[in-house]
Amino acid sequence: MLHSNCKRDSFPWKRGETTASAGELMAFNGLTAEALTKRAIELVH
Repeated sequence: MLHSNCKRDSFPWKRGETTASAGELMAFNGLTAEALTKRAIELVH
Protein backbone atom coordinates (compact mmCIF):
# COMPACT_ATOMS: atom_id res chain seq x y z
CA MET A 1 0.00 0.00 0.00
CA LEU A 2 1.25 3.45 -0.82
CA HIS A 3 1.85 5.86 2.02
CA SER A 4 -0.15 9.04 1.73
CA ASN A 5 -1.55 11.80 3.92
CA CYS A 6 -4.84 11.75 2.00
CA LYS A 7 -8.02 10.95 3.87
CA ARG A 8 -9.22 7.41 3.38
CA ASP A 9 -12.51 5.64 3.74
CA SER A 10 -13.55 2.03 3.57
CA PHE A 11 -16.77 0.41 2.48
CA PRO A 12 -17.43 -2.61 4.67
CA TRP A 13 -19.46 -5.39 3.10
CA LYS A 14 -22.43 -6.81 4.96
CA ARG A 15 -23.99 -10.13 4.15
CA GLY A 16 -26.95 -10.03 1.82
CA GLU A 17 -29.41 -12.44 0.34
CA THR A 18 -27.78 -14.81 -2.11
CA THR A 19 -30.82 -14.57 -4.39
CA ALA A 20 -30.61 -10.76 -4.61
CA SER A 21 -29.47 -8.99 -7.75
CA ALA A 22 -26.13 -7.20 -7.86
CA GLY A 23 -27.90 -3.83 -7.58
CA GLU A 24 -29.89 -4.97 -4.55
CA LEU A 25 -26.73 -6.20 -2.83
CA MET A 26 -24.93 -2.93 -3.54
CA ALA A 27 -27.87 -0.92 -2.17
CA PHE A 28 -28.10 -3.17 0.92
CA ASN A 29 -24.43 -2.44 1.60
CA GLY A 30 -24.87 1.31 1.08
CA LEU A 31 -22.88 1.32 -2.14
CA THR A 32 -25.24 3.36 -4.29
CA ALA A 33 -24.05 6.12 -6.60
CA GLU A 34 -25.58 8.72 -4.30
CA ALA A 35 -23.91 7.29 -1.18
CA LEU A 36 -20.50 7.04 -2.86
CA THR A 37 -20.79 10.61 -4.17
CA LYS A 38 -21.75 11.93 -0.73
CA ARG A 39 -18.84 10.14 0.96
CA ALA A 40 -16.35 11.35 -1.65
CA ILE A 41 -17.49 14.97 -1.22
CA GLU A 42 -17.22 14.63 2.57
CA LEU A 43 -13.65 13.35 2.25
CA VAL A 44 -12.66 16.28 0.03
CA HIS A 45 -13.93 18.87 2.52
